[in-house]
Amino acid sequence: EWTDRDRYNFQEWAIDYGVQQMSEMELYTYDGSDWQFISNSYIPANNCVLFVPSNLVFGSIKVSNEFGDDLKMAEDELLLLDQGTAKRLPLFRLMIKILAEYEK
Repeated sequence: EWTDRDRYNFQEWAIDYGVQQMSEMELYTYDGSDWQFISNSYIPANNCVLFVPSNLVFGSIKVSNEFGDDLKMAEDELLLLDQGTAKRLPLFRLMIKILAEYEK
C-alpha cells in the first residue's frame, strides 16, 4: 500500500500499449504516493479525457473465456453449495486469474 509508484515507467508502458490521454490532463500527486489526473484548464462535458484500449481492460468475462469449461465446472460446483454465490462469481473469476498468473 505504501510502495512508491513508478509513475514514469507506467506512463511510458501505457502509451506504448495504446492508452491515450487528453493533452490538458496530467498525473498529479500531493504526497508522492497517491496519484490522480488533474487539469488546469476547462474541459467541456462529454469529452474523452482518457482512452484505454479494450485489450488492456481486465474483466471477469475475459477470464471466463480464457479458462472455458474448467472454470465453468468450478463455478457450477460453487453454485450448488450456495445460491448466493452467483453475485460473487465475477470476483471469483478474477481471483482465479490472479492465482494462475502468480503460479507462473
